[in-house]
Amino acid sequence: MAAIFIAGKEIPRPGECIVAVDMGYSRRKKSCGFCVTGGEGQNLTFGDMVREVKNILEDGKNPLLVIEAPLSTYHLQKGDSEKGNPERRFKDEKGNHEWYCHAGAGVLLGALRLLEQLSLSLDGKEIRIAEAFLTQKHPVKKHEDVAKLIATRFYDAKSVDPCKEGVQAICNLIKGVPKIGVFDNRITLRE
Repeated sequence: MAAIFIAGKEIPRPGECIVAVDMGYSRRKKSCGFCVTGGEGQNLTFGDMVREVKNILEDGKNPLLVIEAPLSTYHLQKGDSEKGNPERRFKDEKGNHEWYCHAGAGVLLGALRLLEQLSLSLDGKEIRIAEAFLTQKHPVKKHEDVAKLIATRFYDAKSVDPCKEGVQAICNLIKGVPKIGVFDNRITLRE
């Protein structure tokens, strides 16, 4: 039986263990940020990140897996000419930052692959999952710093429940629609 991912209903409390991934998807580059609460951010290849996340989740603890990549989608429900077309899930997802275009589409593909690989190797396990979203104006840009920001400050993020009718998880491995923690430029790394 494959592992399943349970969409978290609450943003975690300070001190709760978070496994944070700033999703990247590259053939050779270290394009993924990875951090566990209390640790340092790392810049990893996609394959190395998958192995690190798997090792932490196998450890027997029940951390919250937070991925900075789209974990849900929305397609227009009304209007003859636009029905079925992709659309923003919430207000902050604008500019060139929508889930369905540019980098958003690429990291969505990476997130699908990550969930698929974890599901196959973590037989029968239930894993809590949520999404992080950094607004376009956010000053943190390095992958390892984004992962550390998520692991240490996710509880400070603005919680968005993408509750438009028709919002769906990106795949059937996720039960429910994951909460989204939105990081604007006021939430930074505390050194």
